[in-house]
Amino acid sequence: MGYSSKPAIVLVGYNRIDCISRLLDSVNEAYYPSEDIHLIVSLDRSDVTSDIIKQVKRIGFCHGTMDIRTYPKRLGLKDHILKCGDMTEEFGAVIILEDDLVVARSFYEYVCKALDYYHDEDAIAGISLYSHAWNGYSNYQFLPQKNQYDTYLGQFSITWGQCWTREHWKRFRAWYMEHQKFVVPNYNVPEQIEYFGDQSWGRYYACYVVDTDRYYVIPYTSLSTNYSEAGVHGAAMNTAHQVMLLYADRDYEYRFAPMDKAIKYDMFFERVLRNTIIAGINSNDICFDLNAQHRQVNGFKYVLTMEHHDELELVASYAVMLRPIEENVIKGIDGDDIFLYKLPYDGYELIRDVENHTRIHYELYNHWKERLLPYSKEEYRKSYLVKVEKRINRVKDKIAHKQSEMVNARIERRNSQKPRFTNGHVLMFHDISDMGGELTISLERFEEILDVHKKKGYSFISLDDLENVDDFEQKCIVTFDDGYKSTLDCVPYLNDNNIPFCVYVIPSKIGDAGYLSEEDLKMLSANTLCTIGNHTMNHIMARKSDKKKLEQEVRKANVYLENITGKKVVHFAFPYGSPYAVTAGNIKLISKLSLFKTIALTLQEDLKASRTKPMIIGRYDATRDDILDIL
Repeated sequence: MGYSSKPAIVLVGYNRIDCISRLLDSVNEAYYPSEDIHLIVSLDRSDVTSDIIKQVKRIGFCHGTMDIRTYPKRLGLKDHILKCGDMTEEFGAVIILEDDLVVARSFYEYVCKALDYYHDEDAIAGISLYSHAWNGYSNYQFLPQKNQYDTYLGQFSITWGQCWTREHWKRFRAWYMEHQKFVVPNYNVPEQIEYFGDQSWGRYYACYVVDTDRYYVIPYTSLSTNYSEAGVHGAAMNTAHQVMLLYADRDYEYRFAPMDKAIKYDMFFERVLRNTIIAGINSNDICFDLNAQHRQVNGFKYVLTMEHHDELELVASYAVMLRPIEENVIKGIDGDDIFLYKLPYDGYELIRDVENHTRIHYELYNHWKERLLPYSKEEYRKSYLVKVEKRINRVKDKIAHKQSEMVNARIERRNSQKPRFTNGHVLMFHDISDMGGELTISLERFEEILDVHKKKGYSFISLDDLENVDDFEQKCIVTFDDGYKSTLDCVPYLNDNNIPFCVYVIPSKIGDAGYLSEEDLKMLSANTLCTIGNHTMNHIMARKSDKKKLEQEVRKANVYLENITGKKVVHFAFPYGSPYAVTAGNIKLISKLSLFKTIALTLQEDLKASRTKPMIIGRYDATRDDILDIL
C-alpha cells in the first residue's frame, strides 16, 4: 500500500520568519488522531536560516516529533519541493504546506480520511487541501457544481496545500524524468502556466496531471488558505486567492465522492461531461471554452464559447441564467449568450481581442454596475481599458512571436548558406560557484569549457571587436548575466589567459547578497579586458512590459551604470531572452534608442552576429551539460 495512516507534515520555508511562524501556529492548533505525528520543517538556504530555526524551535510542535531539515546550498522552490516530495519514500505520504498558508483545525483528519477512501484509485494525483473560489487564469469567479458529497475532482494546479502518497509521487517522478524540459506552447494547459518561472514546480505537476488524465481530490470548502504575501515569485500582496476555511468538529464524517459520481473539472476550470448529449451532439466531441482560455482546439469537433466567431458554423446557442455557468448548456436554456460552433478542422486556433461583456455582467449578477463601481465610473472605465489593452497585447505578442520565428528561420537559412558565420560562439554564464542550482556551474567547469575552446583553436574577442571582425569562424565571446559576485572568482583565469569578457549587470541588485557591489564594478570597469553591459534596471521580461516601461528600465540602467563606471555602456542583453520572452517589437524598440552597439538574446542558438546596427547576437547557455558536444 502506497500511503501512511499518519502522513508526515512538511512545512516548506525559505526566508520569511513571520509566515512560517503563522503556519506552524495553525498546525499546532489542529486536531490529530494521536500525539506521535511527524512534522518536518524544510528550510531552503538563506541568510536568515539560523533565525528561522531559532523561532521554529521556540514555537515547537506539541503533537509529536519535529525535524528541522536544512540544505548546504540554495535549492530554489522547484528543487526544494521535489526534495520534499521525495520524502514520501521515507514516510509513505506527506502533506506539503508552503509557508504562505494557514490550515483549518480539521486539515489532518480530512487528509487521513481522504487517503483511506481513495488510496487504491490510480486516477488520483493527490489530495488537495485548498479549494479554488477564483479562476486565476480567466479572472472569473469559480463556482463548482455541488452534489451530495463534500469533495469533487479537479485538474487545476494545486500548490497551496496538498498530500501525496508514495505511489502518487512515484508516478509523477517517472513522468518528470521524461519531461524536465518545459516546452512552449503547450495548448493542453492555460497560457499563464507557460509564464510561470523556471523555479515553478507547479507548472510541471499541472502538465503531468493533464498528460496522464488524473485529478486532485478537492474539498468544496477549503482546509487551507493562501495569504499571498510578496515573495520570491510574487511582486505584491494579493488577496484574490484567500478563501474561507472549513470549521468542522473533530471526527467530522466527510462524504467523499466516488470516482464515477464525482463532479469533475479540467485544467481550464471547465466542467468535464462524458457521454452527455448537447444539441444532439455527444459532449465528448465538444471543447468547453466558457472561460475563454483555450488557444487551439485539439481533438474536438465543436467548441462551446461565449465569444462570437462569425467565421464558424453556429449549431446552437444558450442563455446565461443558471449557476454555475455550464448548467445553462446542460439544461438547454435558450438564448444568445453561449454559442456552440462546429469547427472546420482539428487544431483550430481561437483568436480573442477584448473582454466579454456578457460574462462580466453574469459574474456580477443583476446589479453589476453598483457592485463594480463603488469608487467611480471613471475608475471602471480605466480598469476596463487596461484589460482590453492586455488582451490586445496578447494577440500582438502572438503575432510578434510568429514573426520572430520567421525571422529566425530566415537567419538560419542565410547562415546555412554562409558556413563561415556558423562556428562562432557567444557563451552565456551566470553564477560561477559550487552552490548548485539552475544556471550555476563550478569554477572548475567554467575553466574547462574555455580550455576546450582554446584547444580547439578558438580565439577570444570582445563585443567591441565584433564590428571589426569579418569572419566569425573559431571566434569566442565570454559573457556573464546578472552581475553575480562569483564573477570576480573568474577574473584571475581570464586575466592570465588574456580573455575579454562582458558582465551584464542588473543595477537594482548591486550590493545585494551574492551580487557585485559598486566597488566591484569600478574595479571590473578598470580592467581592460572587461566590458560592463546593461541587463535592465530590474531584470524585467520584455514581452510582459509596455514600451514606456521597457525604455525606462533600459535608460535608467544605463545612467546608473555609467555613473558608477564613468564609461559609456554600449552593450545590452535581454533578460529571459528566448523568442517567447522577447518579441521582434521589443528588439526594434531597443535598437531605435541608439544606445547600443550590440543587443544580446539568450538561448537562441540559430541567431548569429548579424551586420545590423546594433548587432543582434544569440548566445549559447554555457551551463548546459552538452555545451562541449556542440564543438
